[in-house]
Amino acid sequence: MKIIRDCCPCCGYPTLQPRDHPRMPTFEICVLCRWQDDGQTDLDADKVYGGANGRYSLTEARANFRKYLVKYSPETDTRLVPRDWPEETNIKKALIRLYEESQTLSNQSISDEIWAEILNLENRLDEITRKKNEQAIRKR
Repeated sequence: MKIIRDCCPCCGYPTLQPRDHPRMPTFEICVLCRWQDDGQTDLDADKVYGGANGRYSLTEARANFRKYLVKYSPETDTRLVPRDWPEETNIKKALIRLYEESQTLSNQSISDEIWAEILNLENRLDEITRKKNEQAIRKR
């Protein structure tokens, strides 16, 4: 199984589909930190573009990810269900370990087992997000 990915500009882990051009955004949302790839890079990391990333600059979102494992600060988390559930945090930590392990290897050396585990955990994270959103909508 050969999977090619770009690293998220916010968390730095390989979670995004490859860009066609370095400044061409994919508009994909990172499963780990929730940053939407809007084309921002280190060159303009302090700018706030708005859009899906709200009032966060890339610099601020990175600092939040280091503290909270998500681009949001707890005070300004705009998700339907703010804050990660403990299960989400555990999955994110497991994913980070696998991403870091995969980054020490060349793409050809990453075993099918590692990719299968990464994909499984990413799917579980997506399922939890869906479940949280559905519960929040039902309560309204």
